[in-house]
Amino acid sequence: MLAMHFKKAYTAAVCFISLLFFQTSAQNYPAVFDPTTLNGKNGFIVKGLNNEDRLGFEVNFIGDINKDGLEDVAISSDANKDGVNYGGTAYVIFGSQNPYPSPFDLTTLDGTNGFKVEGIVENEGRGDSVGKLGDINGDGIDDVAFSSSRNGAIILYGKRAGFPAVITKTYITGVNGFVFDHIFLGEIKNAGDVNGDGINDIIFGQGIGGSVFIVFGQTGNFPAVINTTWLDGIKGFSLASVDASRSGYYVGTAGDINGDGFGDVMVGIWTGSSPGQNLTYVYFGHAAPFTSLVQLKNVTGTDGFAIENKPGNFLITVGTLGDINGDGIDDCYSRSNIIFGSRNGFAQKFIPNGTNGFACAGFNQTSSGIGDVNGDGIDDFIVVAKNNENWVVYGSRQAFPVEFDPAVLDGTRGFKIKNLSQTNIGRQVSGKGDVNGDGLSDFMIGNEYGINSSNDKGEAYIVFGGDHYALPLTTDYPKALNITSAGFTLQVNTTEKGKITYAVYSGTAAAVTQQSVIAAGTGSIKYGEFSAATPSTNINKVLTGLTGGTAYDVYLYFQDEKGNAGVIYKLDNVTTLAADTQAPVITGCPANKKQGCGALLNYTSAVTVTDNMDATPTVTQSPVPGSPVKTNTTVTITARDKNNNTSTCVFLIEVVNSIQCPGNQQLAMGMALPDYAKDAAVTGFCEGIPTITQTPAPGTIAANNMKVTLTSTDGTITSTCSFVVNSTTTALEAQTDAAALIVYPNPATDVVYVNGSAYNAFEVIDNSGSIVLQGNADSEINLKNLSAGIYMILFYDSEQQIVAMKKVIKN
Repeated sequence: MLAMHFKKAYTAAVCFISLLFFQTSAQNYPAVFDPTTLNGKNGFIVKGLNNEDRLGFEVNFIGDINKDGLEDVAISSDANKDGVNYGGTAYVIFGSQNPYPSPFDLTTLDGTNGFKVEGIVENEGRGDSVGKLGDINGDGIDDVAFSSSRNGAIILYGKRAGFPAVITKTYITGVNGFVFDHIFLGEIKNAGDVNGDGINDIIFGQGIGGSVFIVFGQTGNFPAVINTTWLDGIKGFSLASVDASRSGYYVGTAGDINGDGFGDVMVGIWTGSSPGQNLTYVYFGHAAPFTSLVQLKNVTGTDGFAIENKPGNFLITVGTLGDINGDGIDDCYSRSNIIFGSRNGFAQKFIPNGTNGFACAGFNQTSSGIGDVNGDGIDDFIVVAKNNENWVVYGSRQAFPVEFDPAVLDGTRGFKIKNLSQTNIGRQVSGKGDVNGDGLSDFMIGNEYGINSSNDKGEAYIVFGGDHYALPLTTDYPKALNITSAGFTLQVNTTEKGKITYAVYSGTAAAVTQQSVIAAGTGSIKYGEFSAATPSTNINKVLTGLTGGTAYDVYLYFQDEKGNAGVIYKLDNVTTLAADTQAPVITGCPANKKQGCGALLNYTSAVTVTDNMDATPTVTQSPVPGSPVKTNTTVTITARDKNNNTSTCVFLIEVVNSIQCPGNQQLAMGMALPDYAKDAAVTGFCEGIPTITQTPAPGTIAANNMKVTLTSTDGTITSTCSFVVNSTTTALEAQTDAAALIVYPNPATDVVYVNGSAYNAFEVIDNSGSIVLQGNADSEINLKNLSAGIYMILFYDSEQQIVAMKKVIKN
């Protein structure tokens, strides 16, 4: 089984670079970022409402127009109001610290969470360009512009509350904004503070080409309607057209590219076929005075400069990128050229050389600064590139080469967004705003025709700054272990918390390249997910219910706690074992055993187990070793292979105890049996001290060669032993009489006297065989405390041998 990554084929590099110019930082994005994974936590998707809306051909961060401390965004579309052809609609979504739904429903905009700006006449094209203006009327709140190619530009003043759900040109009164009345307006953008009065200015382009208009911001509101007559050199000015098919088609700010404290502006073009018709321009801001018309193409390097663009580029967008080389001065771009800011002046015509900037033919259309998205302290930028891709390029303090190679965008130096469907008209990328208030720069992408040209409703992606990258699994994982005929164990080891999503396919199934297919289990035999809550720990998922002797492909991916989906891994041709119905073989099964009451021993090591397919079957014992054994117990040894085939062997543990009787005894004939239980020894009982009974019972008159049996029991276990009692004849009594030992009086009331032969000790035994009195040799024996009856007095010598026996009657 082989663990592997799916690799994505990259477009062949169109320009070249040393990899050393990038500084790497913690990786927050994969090499290829999939915007369809935005889930509300890491950003959100906005979808067009109707066919042919083309939502997202223009997207912009527009500042904080409702003064809530959060950046707001605008997304343009071709949506029409009430059947007005090409009326156009721009949607404004307010920033929020509350989670966004993904996708975001544009029909929910009600004035509190955003609003829409609609065109009301045919071909109005409202929102073809949306401009982030900053504060142009000095009230401390950002303002925004919505262009129109036929019906004048709307400049809408920001305010703290009270936006309607729908805004049209008729809403503008001079109090809430103004109209710049000019036909065929193109782009409207923030110009920065061109005249250094501390208030932002506005730059207007022309859709059909011509002069570019700059309106100076002011303290206080503008008249309800102004036009080009406003541009008198005091309230604004014009930049004369330059050589191009359409001069001023694109416009924008360059930031303060020469570091003099004034905002500088840029003019882009629709290139022409004649020589010199591929130049774009930068014009430096400065203090008053201004003439009403500036001949832009006459700039000399001191008041601005020209940028030579590669021929055949068609539309050439321009704009600021922020400070992408970390030198403290704003940088800008003109389509495929990146221009570094400098306080040391500029040549009349800019040509990149690696020191003053760089270029790449792969930069296909528009670009935008997006702030510092990778957290290294340097601004980054995004480019609409060739091959339906967008590229995010991380800024660097180290030198850039003359030509940029997109192959370096590996997730640590930048990344790509693929399979987009964007046109070459409009600005489909924007950034350097914080929509969700987390303190990180966010960016957005418009995609007029959806992923892989899937629809013409269009969609836009707002990507929150921060972690968008699920770390790879630990090296050498995943693994397939413990393979049986019914399945196997899937083992992973992660480097951060999250979950694993997997799907098992037939080994002949087509390759799976999308996480969503794995998550849905489309076409799979089985699928699911499991937690990976502890990093750097082996996590096992047992997969069962598969067919024996079959090859399977396992696809899986890791998703971190942020919801970022990692790369797809594949375990190729995991083959289950052939079906096994043969049970293991047990040899050496123990014979029946005997033991006393106690703990059961472990007999598993006493057997030998072999199996046809499992080298190490499991062996268990029931009852388990150490279990208490009080009665006869059946023990079962079970052997189980990996395919759950089992065999058993069985034997008996017989619980035994013992009672040990005294040796054979002698009693005089006619004498009662004593209680011999006191002389027995017992072992092996479970439940306390056993009860011992005697048969015949004590007190029974002894007979010659009488068998006496002692029985011990604890209520559960019983054991017996026997011995023989031999009776002496009268000859023994005659022998003792011959010893001249006399006991008198007999019968007696209390004391009997002993005369004659010497003895060492005596015992008085009643009819039950019990000793009721004993003592050492004496001339008298006191029977006073005994009950009336017949007693036997035994006399012993110093060797404990009976020397005489006398029957005595006690009255």
